[in-house]
Amino acid sequence: LLGEDGCDLRELSTSVSCAVTFYPPSRFDLLDKMLQHEGWLIIDSHDDPSSPESIFLGGPIQTIPEKVRAACPATYAGPLTPPMLIVHGDTDPMIPVEQSRRLFQALVTLRNSKDSSDRASVIDNVFNCSSEFPAHDYCQERLDLEFGGTATVYSSKDHPHHEYLEIKGAGHATNTFSDGVLEARVLAFFRKWLKDEPDAE
Repeated sequence: LLGEDGCDLRELSTSVSCAVTFYPPSRFDLLDKMLQHEGWLIIDSHDDPSSPESIFLGGPIQTIPEKVRAACPATYAGPLTPPMLIVHGDTDPMIPVEQSRRLFQALVTLRNSKDSSDRASVIDNVFNCSSEFPAHDYCQERLDLEFGGTATVYSSKDHPHHEYLEIKGAGHATNTFSDGVLEARVLAFFRKWLKDEPDAE
């Protein structure tokens, strides 16, 4: 990673400054449940032993809860978690949009919490919560997209490190994600948080 053959980069930091993720699965064991709740017909069940999630974890996901927890990004979240921008369409038939909504909520909640002893309980409460999103008083910014349609950016007033961008009417990996307005928003997020930028916080 840091180079060889005369290219010594060991003086450079390999820590993550920020991250952007598109329609990420986060709680494998709740994928089918959330898809059903959103009204989608499940053709290829995530709970199936041959699903990508089950193969990745080495067994049917409903039978290995500890591995499922270990694969959830929120498990490692806390006050020092690098800023994250989560992007998801609200009509995704493969990865339920609720996964990204709850991941964002978990990141914000755990960033505000200094006590990590009850992390698993906090994560379970966020992901199993039945309240409508947004359940908290988030800042909201509307984006008018080049190709038509809109998107909403959510962030926390107290800790605006993490952002969640939800695209109205977008499915899974559709052309909507190549919209120029969205690309500009992603680049702005990187510019804000990369350490060599003068305005990074």
